[in-house]
Amino acid sequence: MNRIALFAPYHLNDRELEKVFEFLYDVIDETHLSVLFYRTIDLDIIRFFLELPEEYAKQLTIHLPGSLESIKDVALKEGIKFLIENGTELVEHQFGSETLIREEYDHILKQIVMGVDEVLSFYKRDEKQISKLLMPFNHSKRFKKIGYIGHLDRDRDFELVPYTD
Repeated sequence: MNRIALFAPYHLNDRELEKVFEFLYDVIDETHLSVLFYRTIDLDIIRFFLELPEEYAKQLTIHLPGSLESIKDVALKEGIKFLIENGTELVEHQFGSETLIREEYDHILKQIVMGVDEVLSFYKRDEKQISKLLMPFNHSKRFKKIGYIGHLDRDRDFELVPYTD
């Protein structure tokens, strides 16, 4: 089973989310996803897995910057708990603040990337998130992991390309 670290911006519109979900539906049978739930499409990932048969929960690892109990969004917390009951792995990184400093974020990225085969970052032009969405590739190059960018630009079809800097 291919292990992919998945990163995506947290403010995707319906069309962009549809592109992400189409890709995930295409690969989910042979893929284990590791996702950092920090300023990402966390609730959408939970929704995606809840729509699948329960056995797919084993194909997800959720990384939290803090603890499950620190999550304030009730739907997100309950969704995570349900998936854990069905096999999802939860990794709590125990950083106490709600906002990670760059070094803390980078430390979590390093741990995630070390445990996967490929890194996939869904990308849309957003100056506020560009550097965050490209940071995982620093580690993918360092650990000789394959990196891909899934372009979500509105003016063209979905495109998945190897990352090169």
